[in-house]
Amino acid sequence: MLDIVILAAGASKRLGRSKQLLTINNECLVNRSINIALELTKHFHFNIPHLITGKNHQAVSDAVKELSVLTHYHSKWQEGMGSSIASSISQLNKQSSGVMFMTCDQVLLTTELLKPLIQTWLEKPGNIVATVYGDVIGIPVIFPAQYYPLLARLTSDKGAKFLLQEYKNNVIEVAIEAAAQDLDNEADERKVRQILEGIA
Repeated sequence: MLDIVILAAGASKRLGRSKQLLTINNECLVNRSINIALELTKHFHFNIPHLITGKNHQAVSDAVKELSVLTHYHSKWQEGMGSSIASSISQLNKQSSGVMFMTCDQVLLTTELLKPLIQTWLEKPGNIVATVYGDVIGIPVIFPAQYYPLLARLTSDKGAKFLLQEYKNNVIEVAIEAAAQDLDNEADERKVRQILEGIA
C-alpha cells in the first residue's frame, strides 16, 4: 500500500508570501496538490494522503479543512525539507509499503502525469522511482519501505536527493518534463499564471 505525502511546511522566502495559499484559477496550490493526491488514491485504492505543515500551519489547515487529508504539523519546519520528510515517516500507515513525496509548487503536474510514476513502482515495488526532467532527478519520488529508516534520519534542507545518488543502482527514472516548472519567486508566478490561466 502506497502512502502519499505532500510537503507543505516551508516559509516560501523567495516568494515573500505563502505559496501554499497562492490562488490560481480559484484554487490555492495546497488544495490543488491534495486534490491530485486524492484522485490518485481513489484510482489506485491507496490510503488517505498526508499533508505536512509548518510555517502558516493554521492558515493552511483552515484552507484544507474540507478535504480528506491527514494534516500533521511539523514543529521543526525551519530545518528544511529533509526534516519534514523525516517527520512524515512516523505518520505513515503501519501497512505502508511505499511513500510518494509531492510538493505544492510543481504546479503543472496533473493526476494523469503522475499515474505512470505510481504504476512503475507497483510493477517494481522494491525500487525507488524518481521523476526526471532535464538533467534533474528528484521529486515527485517514491521510496519503498526499506528506506524508511534512512528517510527518518534526514535533517538536511536538501531533502532526500543524496539517497537517489547513493542508491542510484536501485532508482528507476520516469520522465515528467512538467515537473521542471516550480514556483519559487514572482517571475515563476507570472509564468505559471500565463500557462494555467491561458493568458499567453
